[in-house]
This record gives sequence, structure tokens and C-alpha cells, in this order.
Amino acid sequence: ISKELVDLQIETNKMKEQYETENFELKNMILALENRVQELELCSQKVTGERDALEERLRALETSRKELADEYIILKSNYLALGKELDQEVMKNKELSLELLTLANARSTLPRTESNHVPAMAHESSAELERVRAMVRRLSARKVKVRTSLPCRLRLGEQESNRHLLLSLAKTSQ
Repeated sequence: ISKELVDLQIETNKMKEQYETENFELKNMILALENRVQELELCSQKVTGERDALEERLRALETSRKELADEYIILKSNYLALGKELDQEVMKNKELSLELLTLANARSTLPRTESNHVPAMAHESSAELERVRAMVRRLSARKVKVRTSLPCRLRLGEQESNRHLLLSLAKTSQ
């Protein structure tokens, strides 16, 4: 009986040792899993913070994009309005240039003797010619100002023809 009792104690001790080993391994595994859970929670918090920051940045960028789109629409409508105004001024300038040329031609075709007989009329036509010249210069200057603000609409040929017109008027008035 004592041998069986000793064998039973040995077996009980082995089982106890095995139980303690398994218990130790399980506690280590639990601790490792708890550490992993804490790491994942920290990572989750970090990712959540980054996501919130990115969502806020996205909202700010979207607001900025909408403001820029509104500003673009306003600038485009202003640009189109200035373009129409420029076209109107160019047409006025062309009409006045033609009127000036007509007056200059009419003045140059008047016989010199007739202008000697009617000095008051010659002075009147000269004053009218100067008035039209001044108006063409003023409109040309305005056209240059508008065109510097709208460089893509610049028409150098028109300015050159106005300069040629003014030179020809200066020659005819002499």
C-alpha cells in the first residue's frame, strides 16, 4: 500500500506541476494579449485622431474650393463685361476716327480761296477738328488703359491705325 501511495503522490505531483506549467503559460498568454489589446487601442485612438484631423482639413478645403469657385465666377463675369465695354469703346473709336478722317478730307478739299473768304468758318472747322482730335486722343488713352487690364484682347493694329490717322490729320491741318 505504501508503494501505491508513493506512486499516487508522484503522479499527483506531476499533475500539479503540469497544472502549474499550463497555468503559468496561460497567464503569460493573457498578459501578452492584454498588451496587444492596449497597443491596438492606442493605435485606434491615433488613427481616429488622424481621421478627425483629415476630415476637418477636407471641410476647410471644400469651403476654400467653394469660395474660389464663387470668386472665379465673379471674375469671369467682370472680365466678360469689360470685354463688352472694350468692344463698345473700340467701335466708338472707329466711328470717331472715320468722322475725323471725313472732316479732315472735307477740310483739305475746300479750296484755299474759299477759306480766305470765310475766315470765321475756317476757324470753326479748325476748332471742330481740334475737338475731334482731342476726343480721339482721349478715347485712345482710355482704350490703352482698358487694354492693359485685358492684355489678351490687345489689338496693336488698331492703335497703329489711330496713330497713323493722327499723323495724317496733323499733316492736313498744316
